[in-house]
Amino acid sequence: MVLTWNEYPTGSDDAGKRLDRVIRRMFPDSSLPEIYRALRIGRIRVDGRTAKPQDRLQEGSMIRVDRGFSASVKPRHTENPGAGAYIEAPACLVLATEHLAFFSKPAGMLAHGEGSLDEMTRPWILSRAESSLSFVPGPLHRIDRNTSGLMTFPLSSRGAREFSALLAGGGLHKAYLAILSNRLKEAAIWEDPLARDRHAGITGSALAICGESLGIAVTRVDPLLATAEASLALVRIATGRTHQIRAQASLHGFALLGDRKYGGPTLEGSYFLHAFRLGFALPPFPDLPKEIRAPLPGNFRTMAETLFGAEGLDEALGCADSIFAVDSRDNAVPEKDGSSTTRRPEWLIQEAACRASGCRT
Repeated sequence: MVLTWNEYPTGSDDAGKRLDRVIRRMFPDSSLPEIYRALRIGRIRVDGRTAKPQDRLQEGSMIRVDRGFSASVKPRHTENPGAGAYIEAPACLVLATEHLAFFSKPAGMLAHGEGSLDEMTRPWILSRAESSLSFVPGPLHRIDRNTSGLMTFPLSSRGAREFSALLAGGGLHKAYLAILSNRLKEAAIWEDPLARDRHAGITGSALAICGESLGIAVTRVDPLLATAEASLALVRIATGRTHQIRAQASLHGFALLGDRKYGGPTLEGSYFLHAFRLGFALPPFPDLPKEIRAPLPGNFRTMAETLFGAEGLDEALGCADSIFAVDSRDNAVPEKDGSSTTRRPEWLIQEAACRASGCRT
């Protein structure tokens, strides 16, 4: 039998890795017994030789895979345009470092799948990512389709590992801006046991929903601007439950404006929730700043200015800076498990007249 081959050169990220683990990442739909058999009978070779599953790869080696084996499975990305190929950065790119890239996802765009931020940014990411057969760049965290703001993608396997470790260990602080219904009079820390009804696609109180328990959700809200009908709030999460902010805001009587799914007042379009800041307790790389921000989208800014006035919005963003400064000094952000907090300052509500709409505070 004459074998015909697909050839895959290994990259810098593949060096030192076991051959079977790299092949598994390349062909995730192929079982380990299938991979081991292909290696044993020589349908997968390295530099023209039969190889063992535990063999360690070197950068620049050539993995040859019999087309008869690989035709039945779809390999993951195995071609990297490399640093020499110029691909223009997407307009939504906020910051790129050696190991990580940060984008501001528009509201209404999916994180994954067809037409998603992942699909749109992939050509540029692949042009910058380290060459690898086993490393497949993808979003390191998610935000909902109708939530705008920061999403992080790795440009190296090390970037993926370090960021994921921060996310799991509480070393990453996420802050949002939200337009809530009703007047939020003072800063608060919401702690609620949540559950998820997957059939209905709703997160709610574990006391009221028969569904999968999500555990305790911990969210801190600080009012920045307020009228009788709405509030602009700085929202920080110490846990990462599905629809956490939307569900807790509804439970506490401040459903997001326009969030019909969670009982918010009806608006044309959707709710206003923007993931605008990522803060690092200790940045894992020297070229990574201690915080990254995504500017307010145009529709969010327009709505905020309509409700609270342009001058009030600028003052509110300055107030958010003051809150971050105090929290950095006092360590006032809730612990990840929600067990305790230190100081909980009460922030002065910045009142603003709704000049454009004529409503009263």
